[in-house]
Amino acid sequence: MSILDALVSGSVFATFLTYVFNSINNDKNAIHNESEWRSDLYEISKKENINKENVEMFRTCISSTRGGCKYKFDKRFSDRYMTLDDIALIYYHYLINEYNFKVDSNNHNNNDCSEKSYHVLNEEDSIVFRQLCRMLLKSDWEIRNKNNNLLNKIKCIVKTNETEKKAVSLLCSLSNYEYIIRLYADCNQKRYIDTIKGNDEYQNKIIYVDLFKSIFILSFIIIN
Repeated sequence: MSILDALVSGSVFATFLTYVFNSINNDKNAIHNESEWRSDLYEISKKENINKENVEMFRTCISSTRGGCKYKFDKRFSDRYMTLDDIALIYYHYLINEYNFKVDSNNHNNNDCSEKSYHVLNEEDSIVFRQLCRMLLKSDWEIRNKNNNLLNKIKCIVKTNETEKKAVSLLCSLSNYEYIIRLYADCNQKRYIDTIKGNDEYQNKIIYVDLFKSIFILSFIIIN
């Protein structure tokens, strides 16, 4: 095959890929824009008193296919690599199981047993909850911006990012961090968090290599 033929076939293939990519991306963006989860997450990120409804909304904003072997009713069915969602999931299960949304005796009115009386009692936990909400919002924008770039779409290597580092750092700042990880993180989540903690200040570590995509791109290069 001549150089000219290779250039023509490569150009046609790139045009086709761009068309398919844009079509899929436009459909995804349309569905995403119709969803209200971002506004819901933004609202709970401002809550001073965090109740069970807020925490369950937080879980709704995390991928439904993610979970862990330690969670009886929330097993993981996603084959994708670990992300910020998995860090947030650990914290969700911690809040649900630890607090069980006890009544705050200082604010509880004996004549009012409404759900508003039940909320996260520890200010440190409340701060981390609000921060994680904001990080999920930021991460969503970052992912959408990356997906709008065809070059990012065909990348075969996934590395840890700054938002994930900050989320892990946030968890580590809790006085009961080791307790949370021991009880609510499974072995895969622990390995993922250890990978992020092991990063030096200026280096992102590889957490996943897409072999199928690598083979596909390599095959195309060899054919042409």
